[in-house]
Amino acid sequence: MKKNNQIYHLIMISNITPLNDFFNSNLLKWGRENFRNFDWRKDVSPYKVLISELMLQRTTATQVEVVFPSFIKKYPNIKKLSLSDIEDLIKIIKPLGLFHRRLKIFQTVAKQIEQNFNGNIPNEHDDLMELFGVGIYITNAILCFSFNDIIYIQI
Repeated sequence: MKKNNQIYHLIMISNITPLNDFFNSNLLKWGRENFRNFDWRKDVSPYKVLISELMLQRTTATQVEVVFPSFIKKYPNIKKLSLSDIEDLIKIIKPLGLFHRRLKIFQTVAKQIEQNFNGNIPNEHDDLMELFGVGIYITNAILCFSFNDIIYIQI
């Protein structure tokens, strides 16, 4: 079931909510026809979901698509990100815009996870919500896509 996690979760939503059949079938059809195969959807590790969702804030997926692979190559885990050189990090995230804001978020959240969770992205709602720059949408995305929690993601 993991090969197409987003479609799987759409199916799960259709199975647990009392939406009518017309809406369910059209939503699933639309999802299959419009699914975009971004790098961050190929590996739904908590780290990659967190990074992609932080990058996608106030930014188009097309912009993130260009930056995400080089970011992950340079910072493949929380430890590397928490030890990042500010100038190197700025060079990578600058094309996304709002780089001063993003710089603070990336550095702060990485250090929080290193210090408070031994470098592991938490799998509990309340712990995720305590992370700097992480709100309900990112929390639910991590729980849903990385930990397979059946949870609603509101857009």
